[in-house]
Amino acid sequence: MTDVVKEAKAHPGTVKNGLNFGSQSHAHVIAFERTAGVELHNMDVGGIAEKIVAILGGHIEITEVQVGTVISYLQAGKMRALGTPAGNRFSGLPDVKTFKEQGIDVTMPDRLFWVGLPPNAPENVVKTLAAAFEKVAKSPNIKAEYDKILITPYFKDAAGATQYLDDEYNFLIQYKDVFQSSKK
Repeated sequence: MTDVVKEAKAHPGTVKNGLNFGSQSHAHVIAFERTAGVELHNMDVGGIAEKIVAILGGHIEITEVQVGTVISYLQAGKMRALGTPAGNRFSGLPDVKTFKEQGIDVTMPDRLFWVGLPPNAPENVVKTLAAAFEKVAKSPNIKAEYDKILITPYFKDAAGATQYLDDEYNFLIQYKDVFQSSKK
């Protein structure tokens, strides 16, 4: 990431970054730009599949994606991992430094996929589904399959998921001004 910061400081607004405007990755880019003191040329290219096509096609220079979606490109040398905005290095790519280790003092929240139910869902349904999801997340077979695509399954109960969503909200609300403006 230090090369990206150096280039973006030398030539503001020229490093082409692919993102999906209004998404969580958009907030991550804003946090990166503000913390690193840089301005990227942010281009709305769409979701993960479109980001992959754009970077492989040379239309953008950097992007943020979940590592499991591009591991084959990383292994084949068609992409290079520059850093992780997570608080810790990723076990699947232990040589890839965190942003903080590279002097960019920003940490992004982990991404979770979660299941929500209507507020009036019967308690027995909630408990049954929670127990099933917890069992799946702890399954050695599931873990082995997810390890292949560099995803770590884990379970959060309702209180843990609520705390995660509160933390995510508090992270995202910092960038409300950008999302509410016409400036992308």
